[in-house]
Amino acid sequence: MTAILLHFRASISDRPQELAATPEGLTISDGSAVRRITWSDVMAVRLWFDPTRFDRERFRCRLATRSGQSLEFASTTCRGVGDFLPQPAEYAAFVQAVHGMLLAHGKNVAYRGGKSGARYLLNLLALGVGLAALSLALSLAGLSYAGPTAIVHLVLVIFGARTAVRWFRHNRPVSYDPRTIPASLLPPMSPAALSALPASSTPSAPTPPARLQSPAASASRNAGPSLPPRRKKPTLDDYGPIAEPGDSSWSSAGGHTTHWADAHRYLEEDLKKWEAEERAWEEAERRAGEPPR
Repeated sequence: MTAILLHFRASISDRPQELAATPEGLTISDGSAVRRITWSDVMAVRLWFDPTRFDRERFRCRLATRSGQSLEFASTTCRGVGDFLPQPAEYAAFVQAVHGMLLAHGKNVAYRGGKSGARYLLNLLALGVGLAALSLALSLAGLSYAGPTAIVHLVLVIFGARTAVRWFRHNRPVSYDPRTIPASLLPPMSPAALSALPASSTPSAPTPPARLQSPAASASRNAGPSLPPRRKKPTLDDYGPIAEPGDSSWSSAGGHTTHWADAHRYLEEDLKKWEAEERAWEEAERRAGEPPR
């Protein structure tokens, strides 16, 4: 199978990287060193919208592994100081390829979108306080007396508010199905760009286990949606290191731990999904004439 590639440079101080996704794993090369992440080592994927002052269209993807490695890449690539080139179609194709590989070769992967619930609420609170302070300042000064300076400030605030609205719309904390990545977690693309995506970038359903390869099971699969990979019952350990109450490491830039409240919420959501998957598997096995395990 041909590797799906993404060429990416995070900033002017970083080396350009080539990311290659193949069934064997994910290879990262910067011209001087090469490292590889196997799909079975990946334990979590997070997609989110992460604009900056000079890079307002940036979406990001982060892979966390059981071995402690991590990888982040973005939908824009740096060409110079303050100069970022959007590459939404290439990024979307690569993200979809990664999800397809994880569906086929990964195990017990958690798929999260947006920011953690606690960080999302903190940002929402900060925005509310800022808007309240701005409203108070404008009401005390009065636009009619403040002159052109206040008008310029107001225009800048409105421009910033547009980015803030996009940030909150794209970064709501969600869990998602890797076979149908929410559009809000990928950069917007024109219909022409969408149609140009390679067919290999679209995740395909994994092949069911050999014991379901009977005619009855095949008929069952053809009559309805494909079964997801069968997995063990989720536990809190599936969400990586968990920051307990009082531990602020979950809020660090790298996000290497999961907030304890988010972990319990994720587990509750995942258990519901797992129970539904188990019922689907048991029904498929019943139709295939095999006893449920």
